[in-house]
Amino acid sequence: MLSTNRIILIAFGLAVVSCHAASEDTRQLALLGGTILDGTGAPEVTNGVVIVNGDRISCIGSSADCAVPTRAEIIDVTGKWVTPGLVDSHVHFSQTGWFDGRPDGIDATEVFPYVGVASKLREQPERFYRSYLCSGVTAVYDVGGHQWTLSLGTNTENDADAPHIRAAGSLVTHAGLDILNADGLNTFLPMSTVAEGRESVRKLSDWGSTAIKVWWIKPADDEAKTLDEVYLAVADEARARNLDLIVHVTTLREAKLAVGAGAQLLVHGVLDDPVDEEFLRAVVENDVVYTPTLVVSSNWWRALASVALNTPNQANDPNSCVDPDTARKIADTSILAPYLPEYMSTEQAEKMLEYVSEYEEFLKSELLKVHAAGITIATGTDAGNPLTLHGASMMDEMLFMQDAGIPAAEILVMSTQNGARAMGRLEDFGTLAPGKIADLLVLGADPSVDVANFKKLEMVVRAGQPHSIADLSYGRRCAASDEPGDVVQAQVEAYNDHDLDGFLACYADDAAIHDLTGKQPVIRGQSDIRETYTFLEHIPEGAGVEIIDRIISDSIVVDMERFVGIPEGAVMPDAVAVYEVRDGKIQSVWFPPADVN
Repeated sequence: MLSTNRIILIAFGLAVVSCHAASEDTRQLALLGGTILDGTGAPEVTNGVVIVNGDRISCIGSSADCAVPTRAEIIDVTGKWVTPGLVDSHVHFSQTGWFDGRPDGIDATEVFPYVGVASKLREQPERFYRSYLCSGVTAVYDVGGHQWTLSLGTNTENDADAPHIRAAGSLVTHAGLDILNADGLNTFLPMSTVAEGRESVRKLSDWGSTAIKVWWIKPADDEAKTLDEVYLAVADEARARNLDLIVHVTTLREAKLAVGAGAQLLVHGVLDDPVDEEFLRAVVENDVVYTPTLVVSSNWWRALASVALNTPNQANDPNSCVDPDTARKIADTSILAPYLPEYMSTEQAEKMLEYVSEYEEFLKSELLKVHAAGITIATGTDAGNPLTLHGASMMDEMLFMQDAGIPAAEILVMSTQNGARAMGRLEDFGTLAPGKIADLLVLGADPSVDVANFKKLEMVVRAGQPHSIADLSYGRRCAASDEPGDVVQAQVEAYNDHDLDGFLACYADDAAIHDLTGKQPVIRGQSDIRETYTFLEHIPEGAGVEIIDRIISDSIVVDMERFVGIPEGAVMPDAVAVYEVRDGKIQSVWFPPADVN
């Protein structure tokens, strides 16, 4: 599935020459001519050189610094940018990115039995591995989930087709959700008492975890003091077992206690009150890493509203990195409508969406306070929650930070070096330096001036093995180029081949097809187009269209089409199709009356 060819295909725009062949054990790469951003915030190196020997970087710098080995495979990255692979410091492999993996949000276990969903997650984590690499994410920190996630790091560490993974295992909490603990999945371990909390830490240590995450939900006032004592005992037990301490905490009072008791990583950030100087000073003095997970709450609300309003959301996924199973479920909101919580009316959904903007402005202002205080911020998404999608959500998180006012160059550091630090793996990856694992990205535009340029990802190198985005993408590219004529021609060829998936690959997610005779309603969106054109899979071989004439003007393509291979005796008049093509996808099609010419 993922390319391990010795020659990198020219098709993704990087010219490659294979020099004297090296054995697979000592494969060498030389990336030449690109602008290097090493992830530390240091000045860029223009016309740079990166030498990869096996799975490690052996030299990085200018051509004067790094001699190119005679047997290295030369990858010309002139006019490109080279960065470390991205690190998502907060993910959950025990969750899917939709409500089938979070039945506490919408309990549709009649349709998606949770034990079955969990079993599939365990059996097929590679679908998310591919999503991460496709999104430029070469390392992730799973900060809480089913017990089986603890084995993921060992399984993937030397796998060039998967990200590095560190997993904390089950969450330790006083507030577990029974529905997520079904069939012994151990999503949560208890800490209602001091003894119980210490026992949960010991159990995680015995299972092989190297970190624990406390899921600390604000307690009732009369329980707060007792739970403070429990948390302090859990933190003490973690220290005794040499386990890193991660704390999910969203309230200022509890966040201060968490920092004082030795938390190394705070996730989600303070949401109940504005952060104050005492808290900011404590985080800096205790050298705590702060992962704010900025998009996840809004995504929860958007996901619920999409079901209540039956308006599926479109993922910000330009390289088609979301796995098809998740994408299909997100697109079919109607199946969940009967299971919506009673409080989620249409009116409530609309109010929720109105509140999102206000909430996000609060998050941005708080993020800027944390940033100004000099706190180490690591980018993390909370991927796996509804609409916070594995891999693709990294772009949303970085864009949110940039929108808040943090410079793109600093977000690059937060999303590479600081993420690796949060994982405890900075010696191995997160920056580009000799001796580190060769996890790097090649981009078509400068991400240090605009993080949106991470969308222009062209190559991912993981452990010294290069992958093109075409290899990693779950989507099909419509045509070899984005030129409107090429896109329309590829769509015609897919139509004639009765290749429904190839046909759909040429259409934007929200494309619309208009019958100007007024006889047919507008066909809008991928789902409706698929349903309308399913006949392609059943019509006789040879049935299709031929192009009699074509006119192209900028983004508009006009075809005169004649139907061929139709049943004997059938009459099909020639047709005109007018296409609007942007960014390599058909956005709109209009079919005028047949007598228009």
